[in-house]
Amino acid sequence: MKKLALLLIPLFATVTLWAQDTTRGGKQVAPRIVEQKFQSEFPKAIAVDWKAKDNRFMAIFKMNGYRMKALYTSAGLWLYTDIDVPLEKVPRNARLHCKNKFPDFTIEGTGFHDSMNKGSFYLVKISKNGQNKYLKYDDKGNFLGAK
Repeated sequence: MKKLALLLIPLFATVTLWAQDTTRGGKQVAPRIVEQKFQSEFPKAIAVDWKAKDNRFMAIFKMNGYRMKALYTSAGLWLYTDIDVPLEKVPRNARLHCKNKFPDFTIEGTGFHDSMNKGSFYLVKISKNGQNKYLKYDDKGNFLGAK
């Protein structure tokens, strides 16, 4: 099913972009198909704002007390979701790894990333003297690498 969807995206994206307006009342919105897909996946989302770039649409919203972002193609294909999570929600082993392996760094932010292509992982942003690192961990807190 995903392969078929990927094959049809270019054709459908072109038709969708020409057929739908992406502003309403001067405010950026997504094509109807994207909004419908978003609403079906995040029915409890509140304070939804849309940003568009390169035929992709990002919903920035709140749900269940978390700030979230979800990215879609113009054809309504979900690409990823990012969730800002508090440090306490990051697995204990990940927190210990950060503390032990990067003792001179400050934790700047934590989140959870779920994507169609890269899977799911926790992300911890750390910094030291203006240098940022992004550490990836699985759901058990195993270190997956840095960027």
